[in-house]
Amino acid sequence: MSSRELVEDFLIRNAWHLVRPLDLGTTSHIFVIEKDNARQVLKIRMDGDARILKAEYRMLQYLNTTKMQQDVPKVGGGLPELEGFLMEELRYPFQSERNSQAWMLNLVQALRTRTQCLC
Repeated sequence: MSSRELVEDFLIRNAWHLVRPLDLGTTSHIFVIEKDNARQVLKIRMDGDARILKAEYRMLQYLNTTKMQQDVPKVGGGLPELEGFLMEELRYPFQSERNSQAWMLNLVQALRTRTQCLC
């Protein structure tokens, strides 16, 4: 079964419908999906090493427990059958927010803590 067929099957089985493709990254496909007026983002592996997407999932899980939780999407469960995961749909920070010192300090602190934990 192709990745497109796997996604279509997943959406049908779980009563989701596709709102729009969001992005096509170098290693993943990203879709906005909806069920009962609630939107989520579905991110699945496209090509390449599955460890990259798994590392991103673990990083988001970790950041959801730090001060950065307000700035990163809340992740749902992993989807091994699709080699991906669900996450909250977030609006991207405005340029003025990204340029704020507080936002950058929170990001640096969260990443520094995570880097130390990986060593």
